[in-house]
Amino acid sequence: MSTPHDLSSADSVADFKVPAPTSHDVVKNNGIILLRATAVFVIFLAYWLGAIPLWAYFALEILVYPDHYLRLHDLAHGFTDKQIWFAARHPMIADPFWGGMLVFKDTHLDHHRYFATDRDPWLKLYDRSPWHGAFWSLLESELFAYQYVKKHGLRAPFVREVLFQATCMAVNAILFGPVYWLHVVTLRVIRAVSIFYFNYYVHRSHLGSDAEYGVYERANDLPPGFLTLVRLLWGKDVLWGLIYHNRHHCLKYWRLQIQNYDDVRDCGQYTHYIKQWPVGRVHDLASLEPGRVAP
Repeated sequence: MSTPHDLSSADSVADFKVPAPTSHDVVKNNGIILLRATAVFVIFLAYWLGAIPLWAYFALEILVYPDHYLRLHDLAHGFTDKQIWFAARHPMIADPFWGGMLVFKDTHLDHHRYFATDRDPWLKLYDRSPWHGAFWSLLESELFAYQYVKKHGLRAPFVREVLFQATCMAVNAILFGPVYWLHVVTLRVIRAVSIFYFNYYVHRSHLGSDAEYGVYERANDLPPGFLTLVRLLWGKDVLWGLIYHNRHHCLKYWRLQIQNYDDVRDCGQYTHYIKQWPVGRVHDLASLEPGRVAP
């Protein structure tokens, strides 16, 4: 389990120059999103047509869907808007991303800036008890949309994005009938489980209301057999995203792509506001910035 860090630990970490995304990275991440979104739909279509049984539908979606979300995350960090293709800016998945990349990127970068403070728009995903985190993991899209509107108001691009997602859902519900809502719920549950592990599990010292807040490296906390299973089922990138999440939170590594997580070490500096980790409570941001007027 991770131990408390302060800024002095950063001096012992060799500098790693975060490379800018190459054209290969652009094609890779956008391509994976496009292919996995297509696969998610094809699996559903196969079930709807009676080509596969329900258990196979569930199993295949569990295998295919998680990495789709991971690529959205990488694109939000290290890529310009021009490098993000249509399918990633407006994720056309039955489980809606209200506001698309516009909302995801805005709230996620604020999560990094204000981690473990009351200003973090993702706080509900890892605050309080595990049940609290699990509940909000199910409502992640709605939570992010609310936080975006709270910060920016009802801007036209956000409204257009929500209408786009709602229209897609309405058309699919008409075309496929009630089974489409099974598809929506299935994807929502798969994403919620992923979100819980990539938020509550990696940001709390243990699964409990009294757990400390931080960013924990989990490589030594999970059984080797489990790590092997995750790698076999979902690949190296998903595994590294889970066990090396702390490295990605370091201020100087925010733009680091997931394939480079193994090239760096935890520097211990996650935000500009809190200097020593872990912390026992969520901080009031105004108290960390003398003279700042609380929003």
